Amino acid sequence: MEDTPSIARSGERDDRSNAPSTSEWDRQVRDGTDSTKKRKTSTTSDARDEKRRHRGRKRPPPLGKCYRYGNYDRYYGYRVGTTMEDARLAALRDEWFRARDACDVGCNDGLFSLSLASAMRPKTLTCVDIDGDLIERAKRRLDGLRAASTAGEAEEDDPFAGVKFIEANAVTHDFGRERFDVILALSLTKWIHLNFGDDGVRAVFARCRDALRPGGSLVLEPQPWKSYKSTLRKKYRGVDVLPNECKERYAAIAFKPDAFESYLLSPEGGFISCERLRAFGDAARGFDRDLLRFIKKA
Repeated sequence: MEDTPSIARSGERDDRSNAPSTSEWDRQVRDGTDSTKKRKTSTTSDARDEKRRHRGRKRPPPLGKCYRYGNYDRYYGYRVGTTMEDARLAALRDEWFRARDACDVGCNDGLFSLSLASAMRPKTLTCVDIDGDLIERAKRRLDGLRAASTAGEAEEDDPFAGVKFIEANAVTHDFGRERFDVILALSLTKWIHLNFGDDGVRAVFARCRDALRPGGSLVLEPQPWKSYKSTLRKKYRGVDVLPNECKERYAAIAFKPDAFESYLLSPEGGFISCERLRAFGDAARGFDRDLLRFIKKA
């Protein structure tokens, strides 16, 4: 969810990639590429000492930041396993994406989306997330990758040319009709459920169905029901993930994840078949779950 180097899912860089990391781009923009050659050794040493002193300390979350939508700002730091590879990418097939129009709903800060763009070269990739801060981070990362990938190359060789990031609520966003060949909705349904209830989940399913072309694919990664309860007690960087209203909404959920498949394959759901995709790999604990590929009627 690779025949070209992937972008690191953990937040910095994949050692196999020739593209500079986000921190390197930031430094180059701020200081200029050659500015580090002019720094004194003592300054570098002081910086290293300061980094060691702060290593392991957790930064407090931004003032007023809320993670009720699963919009963790270091999500991919614990989503991947020790290999720092997201196994979902290997579960997807190149022919679903290459030279096609794709959409990633709930893209977080764009690391997985950009890995997909690099590996499978979709014609367009529209990435949507409800958190504006994460979208801005994704746009900065995209700008850096585009600058690195087009340096000395033709514009048409840029794998990120068709990528765009949009801040939007998937429950209410107009994705259009029959615009996409494939839509990803990965680790998304639990957060919609806890914030918008059963109706919110059905609304997103309907919007995805309508936005797919006939024969198109919806790739779904539903979180298991047991994970909902643990989320009720969860804190992230010292902050309660869910406000009380979400905890109350949990008690009213009737449309549970084990019913998604039968619903989507019903006349109301609008899909005609389902394929289970196993994301093998060194997944972090709690993330070794299957993907479901639903096919819209042609």
